[in-house]
Amino acid sequence: MLPSPRRSGWCALCVALAVCGAARARPAGTGAEDLAAAGVKAFKARDYRVALDRFLAAYRLQRMPEVVWNVGRCHEELDDPESALPYFEEFRATAPDAETRALADARIAEVRARIEARRPRPAPEGPPPQEAKPAILPAAPSPIAAPAPAPIAAAVPKPRVSAVKAGLFWGGLGAAVLGASLHVGGYVSWRDVSDGTHTYPDVEAGRKTTTALYGTAYALYGVAAAAVAASFLVPSDGRHPLGFAAAPAPGGASLVASLRW
Repeated sequence: MLPSPRRSGWCALCVALAVCGAARARPAGTGAEDLAAAGVKAFKARDYRVALDRFLAAYRLQRMPEVVWNVGRCHEELDDPESALPYFEEFRATAPDAETRALADARIAEVRARIEARRPRPAPEGPPPQEAKPAILPAAPSPIAAPAPAPIAAAVPKPRVSAVKAGLFWGGLGAAVLGASLHVGGYVSWRDVSDGTHTYPDVEAGRKTTTALYGTAYALYGVAAAAVAASFLVPSDGRHPLGFAAAPAPGGASLVASLRW
């Protein structure tokens, strides 16, 4: 027997209502990314138990590397290094580059050290008795001769340093100091984010900042080296060692290059 049009219409309406009711019953924010974001928020608020629950829920839906790392961090903050170790090892297995693997290795080493420190150790045995050694009297100090006075050399007038030479030298020195400051800033930035107390997004942002600071510092080092080297190539009397002499032009302070054969 074929179903009547009226019965088919009622069946379709019931199915549609069931689907809509299931869609309304599903709570918001149940995706892996939403759960991970809620975990990060709870972690920053130091609510590590709630953060662990959110990260584990996201981990069951999708094993994202940052979620794996954050589950291990929550176990650490809850003083459970034994549970944290497998997650850090899993994070290292999926690390995309050597720098991330090094970060994971440092964390694994610290967690293993904490686990090892918890193990009971046997009582240390006393040191073996040492034989008494005869005392050795110090030798008599040798007399110290008074140093002869150094001859006083005649003062030699220093050559006048050109403005170009001084500018290159001090400019290169300033670039080196600025590069060193950026280098130290990059080191401090990486040390702060690689101590294992930050979530993965903060670690990734800190690594990019450190890379930019290091790149700028190395560029300034190159500029400083070139400027200082050029300052030594410019003699104090204004004559270039390759044979170019600087002479003032009649119209102003310009340079005329004359090749000396």
